[in-house]
Parts: sequence; C-alpha cells; structure tokens
Amino acid sequence: MRQLRYNGEELRRIRNSEGIELTEIAEITRISKRYLEYIEGDKYSYLPAISYLKGYLEQYAICLKLDPDEVSICYLGYFMEGLNHRPCAKSALEPREDVEVDR
Repeated sequence: MRQLRYNGEELRRIRNSEGIELTEIAEITRISKRYLEYIEGDKYSYLPAISYLKGYLEQYAICLKLDPDEVSICYLGYFMEGLNHRPCAKSALEPREDVEVDR
C-alpha cells in the first residue's frame, strides 16, 4: 500500500498539475486565499485552530478530487508535528507591560 504524503508542497503540486489556480479554490470553498497559501506553504503557526483547519483541508481535497479524510489526517499529522517543533515566540517569554499585577 502506498503511503500518502499530503503536506502543503504535495497539495500545491497536485493543484498545479490539474491546472487549478489558488483563486479558483478560494472562490469555490470560500476559504481565504491567504489561508490556502499558508496551507501550501506549511506555515503552521499562521493557520487557524484545528477544527477550522480540518474543514479547510477537506474542502480543498474535494476541489482536487482527493479523499478528504486522507488529506486532512495526513496534513494534520504534519501540522501537529510542526507545532511541537516550533520555538516559542520571544514576545511570549517576555513580561507584558500593559497588564497590571496585584501584589
């Protein structure tokens, strides 16, 4: 059985091989083109919560005539792995000056 690898690069390759523009996918699915670009670019930290992302991936897969469950499960695996290896943003580690703390 062939192991499928639905990461952003593979989804972009499939879309391009079908001659489909990203703007077409955005219009059909009503998913922001920006989010579609983040999906194809594997920019995990810019993507929405998993519940939204799963729906986006399923709609995107349907447009590419792919199995929506396979695409979402595979991509979300990469997504979770990517988030686990993402360093904390510096700003998250620094104290906030706009919040008062009762002492």
